[in-house]
Amino acid sequence: PAPAQLPDPVKMFYSFVQDLCVMADYDASSLSSRYQVDAGERMRTGAREGYWLCTIKFPRPLCLDLLSTCVAAHPRIFTGTPECFSLLRHNLCATLLKNLKGCFDFAILIRSISLLQKLLQNQTLARLLMPELQVFMQIMLDLANADRSTWQRATSLEFLKSVCEDPQALVVLYEQGAPVGTMSRSPGGSPSGPRMFLDMTT
Repeated sequence: PAPAQLPDPVKMFYSFVQDLCVMADYDASSLSSRYQVDAGERMRTGAREGYWLCTIKFPRPLCLDLLSTCVAAHPRIFTGTPECFSLLRHNLCATLLKNLKGCFDFAILIRSISLLQKLLQNQTLARLLMPELQVFMQIMLDLANADRSTWQRATSLEFLKSVCEDPQALVVLYEQGAPVGTMSRSPGGSPSGPRMFLDMTT
């Protein structure tokens, strides 16, 4: 449930985003054998109801589209409300991470990339989420490896090209590119973690 101290409109927004994160995820133990055999079907089909939208199952691509819309349309709610920023960092970023790492479907990957682009395009959010973005950048570079499928490589390279052509994204990545070792900030950082994006691309 949404924190009780939030104003009603923000509480509704919090509940909506939380439910989208839940429905964009899946529990492998609850899937039928049909979904286990067909990876594309598994990635497309909503398998879990939300808490607030308790009788609805949105398909995964729609959930990712709606999450992108929420981030693009209301970034100030995330940056100005600690509870919503915590939801963004711990729930939405975890959902995005799982969809990027375990993606077997083109429709899922392009929507995950769109959500990642929305985070990058807002400089305030990008600066606050730099540890998470460094991990996402490493995943996108890994998707461009020769052992990946053609569509994964093409999609990831197109995304990386768009980042390199975006001056604002490059400024944020350059200014905030301290090494990180985990998905959250820690005092002093960890040099053994993912390298800063500019190092990864040179």
